[in-house]
Formats: sequence, C-alpha cells, structure tokens
Amino acid sequence: MSSTMKMERLDDGPDQYDCDCCGKVWTFEQLDNISDISERIDPGGTVPAGQCPDGECGALCYPVTLEMSHDPDYRPGVINLDEEEAARMPAVSPDPNANWKNDAIQFPRLICEIADVVLRPEDYAEIAASMDVTKEELEELFDRALAAWDGIKARTPAK
Repeated sequence: MSSTMKMERLDDGPDQYDCDCCGKVWTFEQLDNISDISERIDPGGTVPAGQCPDGECGALCYPVTLEMSHDPDYRPGVINLDEEEAARMPAVSPDPNANWKNDAIQFPRLICEIADVVLRPEDYAEIAASMDVTKEELEELFDRALAAWDGIKARTPAK
C-alpha cells in the first residue's frame, strides 16, 4: 500500500531544507509530500520534512543545520563550522532579491571577488597599514570572508 505524507512545520521550525541526494535547498512550502514513507525511513532515524520537488530527484529533504564536524563527506547544504563561525553566518533567503539586499551576504562576496580579481600581493601591505592591522590579520579577514561566502553559497536555494 502506497502512502504519502509531509511533516507539519512548527512556528519556530527551520526556514530551509536540503535534499539528501541532489543537495538543492528548498523552503518548507516547496517540499512535496513523501511517497512511500514507511519504506523510506528507518525506526529511530531522522524524520524528513518532505520530498525533493525536483522531478528528476524526489529524495528526502531534511532541515538545513550547522554541522560542527569536519567530516569530508558531509551532506550538500550542510556547513561545517565551529560554533563561533556558525553564530556569524547570515540567514540565506529563498528569495534572490532579499539576498541581493542583505549586506551580511553581499559584503563577504564583494571581499572575495576583490581579493581574487583586483588585489596584487603588494597591495596587502598598504591595505594592512591603512586598516592598522598586520598583514597576517588582513589575510585572516580575507580567509574569514571566504569561509562566510562559501557557507552562503552552500546554503543558497536552487533557482
């Protein structure tokens, strides 16, 4: 017997859910009902929120979480950060226009692009002096911006 279901979203539930197979990120409202749920989950296992609406996928979707391990085989859409880094992560909206207007998203992006495209190695000393930081501290800021931007990209919903 085939059965379908979708979990109820709690008021304080997560805003995003990632597919366990294709890694696309969806809002709760976008998720499909789970078909044949009794055949797809194990007793004691994590209960999925819904099914991937991508017609070519249909895998189970789970809340996007901040994974604190450094496991190289982490699931797509899950970010491997320590607690301090996780606290600084901006929320990514399923609405691209909201993300465009979110400075916490666009500033790391801008810093990474400038570092990759515009800056020459000799520019680092001048920027560090202007900011009253050491070259190592400036490099740390670039590294933090890159980590933030990589985390944002990993949590950006599929178009």
